[in-house]
This record gives sequence, structure tokens and C-alpha cells, in this order.
Amino acid sequence: MDRFATGQFRAKSDVFAHYVPFLVCFVGMAAYGDYLWLCDEGLATLDRTWGSHDGARALTVAMLAVQLYDIPVSLSVPDLRVATFVAHHFAVLYLCLVILRFNAFSYYAVYFLGVIETSSPFLALVDAFRDFPALAA
Repeated sequence: MDRFATGQFRAKSDVFAHYVPFLVCFVGMAAYGDYLWLCDEGLATLDRTWGSHDGARALTVAMLAVQLYDIPVSLSVPDLRVATFVAHHFAVLYLCLVILRFNAFSYYAVYFLGVIETSSPFLALVDAFRDFPALAA
């Protein structure tokens, strides 16, 4: 267990700490989004542009919180300060604000803020294994 307190984990503790909240948030968002997409009958009949859906709103608020956390973290951690990465987060933040402000696109929010995140925990693990080879071992 000492290897987690020293070496690469200590040297890149800011990057390692970045993975933990993302893994937790995206697992929850993916599970809820998948549930809504596959099981919520109200979503199937929802107006795809202007329909309002409480589950979509919850996913949007969760994603808004993730972005409000991640943008300052990404800007302050040199290894995460990649222009395309940060630009992506600003774009998602803007879309969340549009969804909430105009109460629109709930149908798509369930898919793009929930279902699509099903791959994110796996991608986060791959990134963590790449950044921290001791984890892969």
C-alpha cells in the first residue's frame, strides 16, 4: 500500500484526485440515464424539443455541477489544462445552462447527459491506468 502514498501517485495526486469524483458521478449519471432511456414511458412520448422531464432536469443539474467542478480543476492542474479538454467542458456547461434556462431538449439531455456516459467510467479507468501504471498492475 505504500506505493499509493509515494512515487507517481504522490507526484500526480491532483490528477489522481480528479478521477475519483468523475468515476462516482458518471456511474450514477449513466445508470440513471440508462434507466430513463429504457424504462421511462413518459420519455417515449415527450416532445423532443420543448417537453419537460424531471429526470432530464436532474441529469442536467448533475452535469452542470460536474462542469462547475471540473473547469476550475482543469484550469489549475497543468496535466489537465488541455485546450480541447477545457473547451469541451465549457461547451457542455453552456448546453446545460441552455437546457435549464429554456426548459428545452429534455429528451436529448437524457441520452447525451446520461446514456452516453455509460462509456465514461471505462474510459476514466483506461486514462487512470495510462497515467498510473501501478494501478494497471
